[in-house]
Amino acid sequence: MIAAGGGDLRREKDWLPLALLGAGLALLLTPFAIDMFEQFWAAGKNGQAPVVLIAAGYAYWINRDLFAHPGSRRDRRLGYAAIVLAWISFVLGRAGAFYQLEGLAVPLIALGLTLVLGGAAALRRMALINILLLAVVPLPGSLADAVLVPLKEFITRGVVELLARLGYPVAVNGVVISIGFVELQIADACSGLWSMVSLVAIGLLYLFFLPCSTRRASLLFLLAVVPLALFTNFIRVLSLVLIAYHGGTAREAQVHDAAAYLEVALSLLLFALAHAAIERLAGRRHA
Repeated sequence: MIAAGGGDLRREKDWLPLALLGAGLALLLTPFAIDMFEQFWAAGKNGQAPVVLIAAGYAYWINRDLFAHPGSRRDRRLGYAAIVLAWISFVLGRAGAFYQLEGLAVPLIALGLTLVLGGAAALRRMALINILLLAVVPLPGSLADAVLVPLKEFITRGVVELLARLGYPVAVNGVVISIGFVELQIADACSGLWSMVSLVAIGLLYLFFLPCSTRRASLLFLLAVVPLALFTNFIRVLSLVLIAYHGGTAREAQVHDAAAYLEVALSLLLFALAHAAIERLAGRRHA
């Protein structure tokens, strides 16, 4: 009876820090999600963040066996330091409405929890997810504009040049496309930084849940993610412009939201084809 009671007490002590850390994580994520929704997600910015958070939570859940054995003393010290730094970042960011600093607390606390609960082995396994969590941090406005505008112009001019070669009466002024009697302005959510970040995040999630057989194959897939995401975004904008020309702006408005889901589906298809091709090439080299 005494031994059983001691075992129960020991298990209770083992679960106590986990419960405290889980409660602290919930206290951090709830106000963070509210702030991000009000300032970014509702405006169509950083829209991949909720999906990344859900996917990261699922990834940690299916790999929960990694956290059955805590890390070494050094790993735990580093982990607790990262958790303390996460809370400092969160408090300072929330107090000063510095949303980038507030968002940085999420990958930091995930890094700390991974080290504390699973050590270096868990950190290596969850490295891609921990890196991906950086996608929930909103970019500063100046940096976002510096990247967003050139990407939008690149996509816009590419679409216009292709349509002109196909014989369509098309012109471009900045990010406004004139085709026939129709004018379309390419929105931030349709092209450029926000769409690219979302598609790249999907590519990284694809690689985590369906890993390649070798490191070289994984590297090749990572190198292919950005070009494939850019191509998918190009196809989306091209399709919307053609729909507006042939069916009018009313028809384009009807399919605009559905095009975002089709873009994700196309990106997944391209990622799957690239994954299969890279794995086949890796298999031939291995043979």
